[in-house]
Amino acid sequence: MAGLSHSINLVFGSDFLSSFSRVPSRIQTKVNKVISGFKNNPTATGYNFESLHTKDQHLCSIRIDQDYRGIMYKTDKGETLILLWVDKHDDAYTWAQNKVFHIHPETGSLQMIDLADVGMADENTLENTQAEEHPDDLFAAFRDRELVKLGIPEIVIPFIRTIKTEDDLETAEYKLPSEAWEALFMLYTGETLQDVYNTVVVPKMQVDTEDVESSLQQADSQRRFVVITDDESLKDMLTYPLDAWRVFLHPSQRKIVRMQTHGPARVLGGAGTGKTVVAMHRAKYLAEEVFSSSTDKILFTTYTKNLAADIKENLRKICSTELLKRIDVVNIDGWVSEFLRKRSYTYSYVSNTERKDFWNEAELSYEGTDTFPLQFFMDEWDQIIQQQGITTMKGYFKAKRIGRGRSLRVQQRKDIWPVFEEYRKLLDVRMKYEYADAARTVTHMLQESKDILPYRAVVVDEAQDLDAVTFRLLLAISENHSNNKDNTLFITGDAHQRIYGQKIVLSHCGIDIRGRSMRLKVNYRTPEEIRAWAQHILNGREIDDLDGGLDTMKGYHSLIHGENPDIRKFDTYGQEIDTLIEYINGLISGGAAPEAICIAVRTNDLVIRYQGALESRGMELYQIQAHDERSNPGIRIATMHRVKGLEFNHMICPGVNEHILPLASVLATQDNEDAKEDFELKERSLFFVAVTRARKSVMISSFGISSSFLT
Repeated sequence: MAGLSHSINLVFGSDFLSSFSRVPSRIQTKVNKVISGFKNNPTATGYNFESLHTKDQHLCSIRIDQDYRGIMYKTDKGETLILLWVDKHDDAYTWAQNKVFHIHPETGSLQMIDLADVGMADENTLENTQAEEHPDDLFAAFRDRELVKLGIPEIVIPFIRTIKTEDDLETAEYKLPSEAWEALFMLYTGETLQDVYNTVVVPKMQVDTEDVESSLQQADSQRRFVVITDDESLKDMLTYPLDAWRVFLHPSQRKIVRMQTHGPARVLGGAGTGKTVVAMHRAKYLAEEVFSSSTDKILFTTYTKNLAADIKENLRKICSTELLKRIDVVNIDGWVSEFLRKRSYTYSYVSNTERKDFWNEAELSYEGTDTFPLQFFMDEWDQIIQQQGITTMKGYFKAKRIGRGRSLRVQQRKDIWPVFEEYRKLLDVRMKYEYADAARTVTHMLQESKDILPYRAVVVDEAQDLDAVTFRLLLAISENHSNNKDNTLFITGDAHQRIYGQKIVLSHCGIDIRGRSMRLKVNYRTPEEIRAWAQHILNGREIDDLDGGLDTMKGYHSLIHGENPDIRKFDTYGQEIDTLIEYINGLISGGAAPEAICIAVRTNDLVIRYQGALESRGMELYQIQAHDERSNPGIRIATMHRVKGLEFNHMICPGVNEHILPLASVLATQDNEDAKEDFELKERSLFFVAVTRARKSVMISSFGISSSFLT
């Protein structure tokens, strides 16, 4: 092999980061020192950099200390080194023994195969079997060349012909390049060859199977390899624990992150498909490469303050300090309030207590003969008057009331209107406003005065929880700086997870996404068994796509497998607590970190109740507040609303009882069947959100009478 260049390109493999995270911290420090020094002066003595006698002649080792070695791949030119593995001396060499690397001729991606995993003694021999001996394999309907075209390495085709059952396919997941297994899984679930090709393959005009440097720029390569461009990036990679999403994006995600759009774009995706990850990387990409002037800013917004805090914390992991200064991460309510405060707007938000008092007083203005509960007036105001910006009785007569269930005659609307007028009067007299009023005020200001904002683009996460008033505002923000609409509005959401907002239609808000709508279908977080079970929580309900159509779950699937949810029912609360303690202790004794276990319950009162019961039995719990401070010890506990946007290895959902899900105290206030059905769907979505936070396992329990959601 050629010797090392005086200047090398350093590349990290995902397996290296996994192995690095498992070695002792003192070894991590040594790895950091060795790799940093080696990158800056690869020809210096003392590194014991040497070729290995393995199946692939490009593999080399580097000395970390007396006991530990790093495994690298060196290109023929010696200009690029790929860090592959770090481990104790013998274990590192064993790991490397049967690894071979190839550039796929169709996709151009760099793929790694362990010959022993696929039953091969070398690259030309399949041990103990021949392809013709297995005409009944799971993929017998597909020709070898068709499988290769999907990104499957040709050398593993004989192994694939031995796959006869779903269990065989699951076992093969960890023996094949991720894109190859993903293609096989999609074929197994019934997708056509063309559909699979369109999903998993990014075709290339020309592939040089000897050019590793070019291969590392391909989308599939970048799901497992990342090129280090500077010393600061190298330091970050070796200093901080990494979540895979920080560096390794799936090609379908990377394509969306970097796409050029001539107008607003919408991305849908089920739980665990990486919508927020894509949104964060999109904000980084826009700030770094599209709107890169020091005066350009990106607004990243979402519904809740807690989720905004979580996103900002995660953006710190992928953005430099200077870049992060140009990305404002804030919940939209807080952004509106701050915008008006800076302009000395004299009104202030009405509190929940004030709002209830105002409505009780306003209700006295009703003199009609029909009976309406107070909640009806409040819902009519929130869902019709405020969302449609109605300011006159004539406007109310013409208002569309789709989804309100109960129809109203003209006379009834005439009788009701004075209640709304009185409520508005009470707000004005006390110089109070609701969020919808504030958002409309800001929208009008932005439409009348151009170039008063620094934002060149707006990235929206959890769009399903925002309302029509907010989307009109976001459109105004995105268009305030320039008439050029390229790449200015990027929206991600999933109505299956709507737990706050109302059904909206983006086109009715002036947002045209035609031709710029994408879906993410691959779940990278939740095992398929949990994902499929959680899907049944929604009970076949029709779910919208945020723009007047329907969003189905067809094609959604998880790439990982695990155990089915553990569903338990108890006669008493005491029995449930006893079992929770036993279950949690079992997880911890099995190696689970307490911080990776989360208990999610429906209400704040239940958080207090379960936390008190478990702490009284000696367990250490940490209640998640503004965001999950990972450095704080203890089992996590929070409401189901609070865990939205978070992930944990093990989720526990106790107290899933009748009257709790759906929450009976709120369900009783809904004034018609449509409103009750809408609330129940939100409760189902909330439960769905909690369950799908899990990376490995879910335990769900109830006592007394179980929730109907469990049947």
